[in-house]
Amino acid sequence: MTNALCHTAARPARRLTTAGLTAWRALIVDGRLKPGDTVLVLGTGGVSIFALQIAKQMGATVIATSSSDQKLERLRTLGAAHTINYKSEPKWGDAVRNWTGGRGVDHVIEVGGPGTLPQSIMAVSLGGHISLIGTLTGRGGEVTDYHTNGQTGSSSGPDRRQPSPSAGVHSRD
Repeated sequence: MTNALCHTAARPARRLTTAGLTAWRALIVDGRLKPGDTVLVLGTGGVSIFALQIAKQMGATVIATSSSDQKLERLRTLGAAHTINYKSEPKWGDAVRNWTGGRGVDHVIEVGGPGTLPQSIMAVSLGGHISLIGTLTGRGGEVTDYHTNGQTGSSSGPDRRQPSPSAGVHSRD
């Protein structure tokens, strides 16, 4: 365990470490990120911000989405090479593919769930890796409205054989 900064409450401090470890596992452990890869991060939550920073440090190119132009500017400041406002560009998967010259990205940090997964599938390259991390768009629903153009790849999510990064952390809230 690590000590939190003195001005950080325990619960937000746990979230920070969990978000960082989740992003690390998605990109480095499961995704085997390497210099020159292209990474798509969805939104501006903790996992996505950590993933952006890890990917940049590893020499990857990062594309990021948000519904806020102000947040997109901040993502560019943090190192995103390209940003997409998903409200004004609802088919952002196609926009990602166009920006990569039709190839798609090597890694997707998928935090949305059923509401964003079809676009993430459109954005990922042949043999690419989608890390299924969150369900911000809800837990229900089916993902049947996508077309993969014969793509295959890999995805990762929680590994039931290994303890969660937050295993052993209990809240008194």
